Amino acid sequence: MHLHNYTYYSILLSNTKIKNLIKKVYKNNMNAFGVIDRNNMISVYDVYNYLKKFNKKKHVNIKYIIGIELYIYNKNINKNYLHPFISKNKIGYLNLLKICSYAKFINKKNLISKKYIKKYNKGLIALTGNLKSKFNYLIYNQYNLIKIKKEFLW
Repeated sequence: MHLHNYTYYSILLSNTKIKNLIKKVYKNNMNAFGVIDRNNMISVYDVYNYLKKFNKKKHVNIKYIIGIELYIYNKNINKNYLHPFISKNKIGYLNLLKICSYAKFINKKNLISKKYIKKYNKGLIALTGNLKSKFNYLIYNQYNLIKIKKEFLW
């Protein structure tokens, strides 16, 4: 199962069409997949509806894991880190919507603080992320494991 997929809603990052993604998941016999678009959750409606029709047509039950990739602001070193989150249930999905809305419309910078994520972390799973994540930054700069663990206990 692949969790970190972008769609064409991640502007300038991907041109993957939702129907092509779902067909690829089916072709590779995966029973689930995730979509983690950057700074938005616009694809949720389209993925959900297309997958519902696809599952009915093919008599399968492919699951869709909803996620988002956001920049987390770190005031200590004045650097922002990309961090992906997925929802594990309805509460997580609703919390992703709150976090995304805050970053997009209230903060207007597509940035979110760890403090805000801590407030709405129920039902969420934080992934380690890509090369621009804080996890990779700490490993690359050879921080010790105790500091790394402390950093990710949200």
